[in-house]
Amino acid sequence: MLVGMEIDPEKMDEAADPKVNTLQLWLTAQRIFSAVTRSTPDMPQELAEMLVYVHDLVKDRFPGEEVYIFPPPQPQPQTKLPFTNMSPF
Repeated sequence: MLVGMEIDPEKMDEAADPKVNTLQLWLTAQRIFSAVTRSTPDMPQELAEMLVYVHDLVKDRFPGEEVYIFPPPQPQPQTKLPFTNMSPF
């Protein structure tokens, strides 16, 4: 069954409902996103690199709209270990 996901009013046919199409597009994107994130351990390195590249492009295009499936990485405080300045001799 072919499901309409067109959301451009200029391209939709008269019978299309923009709200239904928007929801269908969102649900399909969520299914794809879930499938990709579940398969991360088995993902070829080239695909992972491509997805990071696309992520960075989208992040630059839409700053402040980032969505993380995991909490974003937090900077770790720099701690100085004792005796790190000492010479072994």
